[in-house]
Amino acid sequence: MSLITSLGDIPDPRRGNAQRHDLLDAERFTQTFADVTFEHRLGSLAGTRRDFAVQDAPVLFTALALRNDGDTPQSVRLTFSAFFDLKDAWFVHPESGRNQGQRLVVERERLVARAHRAPDRWAVAVGGDQPPQSISLAGDTVGQLVYAATLAPGAEHVWTFAVAAEYEKGAQTAIDRLDALLPRHDALLAEKGELYQRVAVQGPRLHCPDPTLAAAFALALANMQLLEAESLALGRYFYAGLENFPFWFSNDGAYSTAGLLAAGYGDVVKNHLRIGQRLAEAGRVP
Repeated sequence: MSLITSLGDIPDPRRGNAQRHDLLDAERFTQTFADVTFEHRLGSLAGTRRDFAVQDAPVLFTALALRNDGDTPQSVRLTFSAFFDLKDAWFVHPESGRNQGQRLVVERERLVARAHRAPDRWAVAVGGDQPPQSISLAGDTVGQLVYAATLAPGAEHVWTFAVAAEYEKGAQTAIDRLDALLPRHDALLAEKGELYQRVAVQGPRLHCPDPTLAAAFALALANMQLLEAESLALGRYFYAGLENFPFWFSNDGAYSTAGLLAAGYGDVVKNHLRIGQRLAEAGRVP
């Protein structure tokens, strides 16, 4: 995201009354199991960006709250840039070959990218909770949504964006999912925070003389929640690791069984092991 700001007037670089700020270097970064925040200071403007992935839905949110701490009005132009590069997951070798690129279009004020290899099934939709002032495309790789606002002294404005992916039912499903979840941003973030509160704080506890081991156990519980996955074909199971191994692995699940049972993941553990039982061939588990 980038901001162009000016005092009072509509920012216009051609008139020399504007300053550009690329929101890349935050003064403070905070990460929790539910979300991450980036805090920026742009003169009298205070910006807070918060990102999180929706629990059990292929949607990523990013929201920017901009507050004017000065004593004069501030006009801003916000540009949200989306870069598209649709690639297959590791170790995936479809018969039709790996995907190479996408076709990027604008539909219903959304940026929509369809994979070349499976355009009727694999797509990504990007959009915001407010109508953009303008939308532009740079080929099939970059799309930009542009917004304008004037903030009175002490006023705050919030823009919320979402990225929705779909790999089975195509672009229309991705757009519909984005439209359905954008208004639920706050509720979805609260639900995810409550989930990790239950897992890490209210779940099973390790009592031992070393407090660092007890803290490590609580972190491990939250990490296992991060690794829990679900698909239509397999049901609920555990990834082998993030970010490089988002797959079902038989050995990794087997090694973790005792700890997962102690952590209260009994039903998911049983399904993870039974996946290997279903796929076994000649007595060998993949």
